[in-house]
Amino acid sequence: MGFAEEGPGHGDRYRSTWTPPGVDGIRSLELAHADNPWSVDLHVSLDREMFPDRPMTFGTPPPTPGPRDGEVWQEFSRPVWVLREPLLLAYLAAHTSSHFYAITLVRLVELVLVARRDFGEDDWRAFADLVRRTATGRFVFPALYLAEQLAPGAMDALTLQEVEAAAPRWLRKRVRATTPASAQRLHPYPFRERFLWATTLTELLLELAWPHEQDGGRVGNRRVSARQILGVYWQRIRKRVLRFVGTRVP
Repeated sequence: MGFAEEGPGHGDRYRSTWTPPGVDGIRSLELAHADNPWSVDLHVSLDREMFPDRPMTFGTPPPTPGPRDGEVWQEFSRPVWVLREPLLLAYLAAHTSSHFYAITLVRLVELVLVARRDFGEDDWRAFADLVRRTATGRFVFPALYLAEQLAPGAMDALTLQEVEAAAPRWLRKRVRATTPASAQRLHPYPFRERFLWATTLTELLLELAWPHEQDGGRVGNRRVSARQILGVYWQRIRKRVLRFVGTRVP
């Protein structure tokens, strides 16, 4: 269809961004700024790169799913597999949370509608078991918390308590300071955004002091070499100085 790969999506090795030809004429109603073009995110896995060395995974279904992995929908131009519950809500919540500082209201509405349609008491138990088994509670927490703020009673209270307890203290603090109305920032993301998902202070400080390599914007598997690290520090300082000057110069 003429789509071209724009480049890696926000440093995520499991995702790329594709734009159609003539993108200047297309705008998305979901995005807050007119300079953000319409595009397609291509995800090659259910896994997400939330923090270096800490990929989030629910266990990707096999290339040819079976009845237990999903169900077939006929509503599109060809049959497609869609996720079953509780994996569907878990993945939607993790996907929404991964866009922290840019969570659009429509994503929270989607979570509320899915939870109301699909979940009873037993379903919430299965959901809690899934996120506990895959250690993904902290990744689904922000989205579920904000969806509950938007529509009180939509999320199971015990499940919400459990996923909140699995989140690092600084993540809980940031989430509680956010509302559905303020979840989408209209300004550049703060530097701390990429460190929200760190599980310990040691992990956070290690990544600050000795970051991972980046390949075309994607976070790599190896840390930078001793020779490269000064260049990384210089780029960090330069970026922050330019941002500071940009906020004060008309």
